[in-house]
Amino acid sequence: MLKKLFTILGTFSIICFSFYYTDSAIDLIKKNDPIMKQIINYSEIYGNTSIDSILVNNNIIPGVKGNEIDIDKSYKNMKQVGKFDKSLMVFKESFPRNSLIDNYENYIISGNKIKNNVTFIFKVDNVSYMEEIISILNKKGVNATFLLTENIIEENSDLIKLMVINNHDVELFDD
Repeated sequence: MLKKLFTILGTFSIICFSFYYTDSAIDLIKKNDPIMKQIINYSEIYGNTSIDSILVNNNIIPGVKGNEIDIDKSYKNMKQVGKFDKSLMVFKESFPRNSLIDNYENYIISGNKIKNNVTFIFKVDNVSYMEEIISILNKKGVNATFLLTENIIEENSDLIKLMVINNHDVELFDD
């Protein structure tokens, strides 16, 4: 009985070791493949990692999401073709560890220095200068979001059409 148990354990150990050895051998072969080496070099140059948000007391400076190359999926795509091809690269998003989603209670005190984007949001109570504002935004090539009450939307359909035609967002705002 004891001999049978050792035989089973020995066989099981050999099978586990063979799986481990095969997996290690495949990884070694993959790492030495010229296609894989090119993918890794390309990912070091063109992949950009995310930048974490900075938390200061109850304040936050937003981070920036990045794009990383999915090395395994890219390798699989290119191995099927048999050569390195940039168009077969597979990218995946990488997100900051501390994001705004996780820190709603914090106040944004500054924009991120790496990515200089600004969002213009107008809460519209009076439409008297709206055409002039839209004209200025259009000349500068800037899109904005306009928060409008139901009354303003109902009474100013031509103005709403002007906003939408010029790629501005219109949102219903309850007063």
